[in-house]
Amino acid sequence: MKESPHKIDFKDGIFDNCLQKLIKDGIGQENMNMQEVWVMEINPKDSSKVNGMLRELKNFHLLPFLKKFQKRTVESETGNSTVLDVLIGETSKLQSEEEVNALLKVDGKLRRVNVPSNYPPTKELCTEWSKIWPIVWKGNPIVQELNSIRLDIQEISENLRKISELSVSPPLKDELPIFTMVADRKGKVLTIKQDERKNHQLHHSTMLAIRDVAKLQQNDPKSYLLLDCVIYTTHEPCPMCCMALLHSRIERLVFLKDMTTGGLKFHEGYGYGIQTACTLNWKFDAYRWCGDEIPVGIVDDLAYA
Repeated sequence: MKESPHKIDFKDGIFDNCLQKLIKDGIGQENMNMQEVWVMEINPKDSSKVNGMLRELKNFHLLPFLKKFQKRTVESETGNSTVLDVLIGETSKLQSEEEVNALLKVDGKLRRVNVPSNYPPTKELCTEWSKIWPIVWKGNPIVQELNSIRLDIQEISENLRKISELSVSPPLKDELPIFTMVADRKGKVLTIKQDERKNHQLHHSTMLAIRDVAKLQQNDPKSYLLLDCVIYTTHEPCPMCCMALLHSRIERLVFLKDMTTGGLKFHEGYGYGIQTACTLNWKFDAYRWCGDEIPVGIVDDLAYA
């Protein structure tokens, strides 16, 4: 993978000290959690037979990053010998030795062992945790994802400042100072809308911006809603607007101000994290500006809900 042109804080998902990608669990837990599993000591010549049986017991080996087999040297009065320890599965699934033996039908010594239950976030931790049970290291998927991202920080900053100026300027109408901009993949601004929910409960700035772009595209059969568009908004969208953006198939959203009633954050406010919810049929990237202060108009959280 090519080196990223950005300075990235992988722990907090921050690009160039100014733009934070909202990530549910960061790069992963640095503290190792443990889980009790069944391990069987077998003769190495029985490995193929046992492996075939384990394939049929799909529900028991639920930790795919752990290797199934581990070699171990056993000392005895007649000399040293090599045995294989086989990871069978969680003790919560099979609670007694009799159940395990009845399923596997292989001669072997069973014992309960605690193994890592979460994937290590770094290669160094992988090496350390593998002393307990060998782990397959395939790299950290979050780090790989962040390294692959390319952002035009200057363009993002300029667009955020445009809607910031509108938000803090003397209001042209008696509405909330919330503004949303939609730009296409080439950076062309398609629309900028102010919130009008005082006039109509559904007329949030994001909803109005979606409607505006839909009107522009209604005669283009190749267009699909806001596909590949980038949304810039002064205040974190509410859950209703987040769902509308998700169904509009946007690519990315950048906002300036956190809102308690927002629908994007994972560990604050409602904690919905709608943009990456696994039960929904689309995902988009959400970023929070955390660089030099870009002011926005004051909005009461309760009024914003």
